[in-house]
Amino acid sequence: MKNLYSNKILKNALLAALGALTLAGLGYAAVSENYDVVVRKKNGGYEIASRPLEGLIARDAFETDHFRVVWKKEEETLTLDRIAQIAEETKTIHKDDPLWADRDADRIRLMAANVLYHAEAAHRFFTDRLASEDVKKLEKIVIRLDLTNKYSQFERFANDNYQPQYNNALSIEAGKPLKPRPGVGPWQREIWFRPEKKIPIGEILAQLPEDPANAQIREARAELYPMQIDLAFRNTLYAAFQSRLDSAGYIDSIVRQGGTMLLMEGAFQVLKVVNRVIIPQKFYLETAMVPEIIYHEFSHIALSDYMHPDLSTPVNEGMADFFAASVADSPKLAKKIRAYSTAVGKNGNKRQFFQMELETLGKAQSDYVLGLLWGLRDVLGEKPATNLIFGARKFLTTKDSDIRTGLVTALLRSCETACESPLRDRMLIHQYLQDRGL
Repeated sequence: MKNLYSNKILKNALLAALGALTLAGLGYAAVSENYDVVVRKKNGGYEIASRPLEGLIARDAFETDHFRVVWKKEEETLTLDRIAQIAEETKTIHKDDPLWADRDADRIRLMAANVLYHAEAAHRFFTDRLASEDVKKLEKIVIRLDLTNKYSQFERFANDNYQPQYNNALSIEAGKPLKPRPGVGPWQREIWFRPEKKIPIGEILAQLPEDPANAQIREARAELYPMQIDLAFRNTLYAAFQSRLDSAGYIDSIVRQGGTMLLMEGAFQVLKVVNRVIIPQKFYLETAMVPEIIYHEFSHIALSDYMHPDLSTPVNEGMADFFAASVADSPKLAKKIRAYSTAVGKNGNKRQFFQMELETLGKAQSDYVLGLLWGLRDVLGEKPATNLIFGARKFLTTKDSDIRTGLVTALLRSCETACESPLRDRMLIHQYLQDRGL
């Protein structure tokens, strides 16, 4: 009887210990702590507000089951203690460098919390809203702050002094070094946020022989004015041949052409003035502080099983833009956030007509594809359009998919399984794309 009683006590003690460990484990996995982050207001502006970071591995560590925030090329998770050390080191090492002047502990903590908070929001969108099995199976993504190294597919980090990068963000694929060695091994998918660097646009323009915008105006003049003069000359010859130089129709035509030239010249002069006003004196972009940029970069990761982020193309960037806008629930990206960006942002509400130049790599950052895809929400509805576009990724490749063939075909093929009524919806999509010049 005594042995049975002892065994029962031991069993209960073991169960209690296991229960305590289990609870400790659950507590460890579900730590939540409030941090200041950038949040959007209803009017499209932004504010710094306290929000809970959930699922932290520790209250003072910026790591969850899905992401690990690190500093530059470090591999250890960024913690509050490490942030304090970095801030102190910055005061000593970079005290006279204006580039790092604002990298105090408060700013670094705000950046770390902000990228983690919004990366988790993007992750939830793909797993909860789109039920993406690919995203659910993702490894833990490393997020690097203030990394200036250029990406090397052979080493991951290019030499520190080789073309330092600022004012942008980058998503990279998993890879391995060309020659493995101690300290340089394989890596998984990562997101890199570069530091902002204020570029004095006003000073640069002042040193140029001619303002680029004025040069474009001059070129437009050189192309448009001869066309108008040639048209007037041909109309005059035709009227003279028909003996109609004094006709009301000829006089009206000449007056209209003269008025057109005056209006064009007036527009050119206005553009010169507006150009001086709207171009900021300095350009900068703190990518880690702009929510839509964080959504955009994670979207590249979420789509990377089909669309690799190693090349910036109009379709690749446009797809990531669409899902960034979907996470933000707004077609306007990186706007009204001047404290961290003087970039113009993107607007998915634009209804642009397709032109061949939009296929070029130089137009990869245009908002044509964003607007094209966002407009499908009006045609099919928000959820059906989002599901359709997410399904289209399976029929797209980074290097070979253009807009007028690759993207159009991918949307129509995706409709076969994603649309509620494929025949009807394909006809609606056809009509919509034709109306947009495709």
